[in-house]
Amino acid sequence: MKTWWILAAAAALLVAITGCSRQVTHSQATVTKSEVPAAAHQAVSPGLEQASAEFLETGKRKWRVGQMKEAQKNFAKAVEKNPYNFEAHYWLALMERDGRNWDRASHHFAQAVQHCPEGRWESRIRVEWGLTFEQQGQKGMAAKQYDLALLADPNYKEAQMSRQRVMPLPNASFEN
Repeated sequence: MKTWWILAAAAALLVAITGCSRQVTHSQATVTKSEVPAAAHQAVSPGLEQASAEFLETGKRKWRVGQMKEAQKNFAKAVEKNPYNFEAHYWLALMERDGRNWDRASHHFAQAVQHCPEGRWESRIRVEWGLTFEQQGQKGMAAKQYDLALLADPNYKEAQMSRQRVMPLPNASFEN
């Protein structure tokens, strides 16, 4: 019960700090689900959607066997065919982060967050985005992503541990 109250207080504080902004700012890592275009604007022909899914799967296979350049090309083709393919954006973001291309990584994380389903996927993407900020020494920005990850899925242990690691709350415990 104590954990839930702490998370709720952190969420309320975050909402108070960020306000009701609908602005997308990569440098501030502010992306909300309300900014997702209407479904009618996300329409992609079934052929392009299928091609994108195939490029995504090929990219993941290439990534698993260590063929990173080929994987990245396939993820980029998946996004080219379907710019709303959040998972392809997610994988591109991870690869850009690995190459220390912070701005490109943030761009793809923002796209992934905008187009992903709410819940665990959003939380997973935000945790990875937070790790990107941690790698740059930006603990405050990382904490913001972890807080948003917890809003998307309060039970996601990785988000809980990441948030605790960068900015522990006083007397906080994630155990009930």
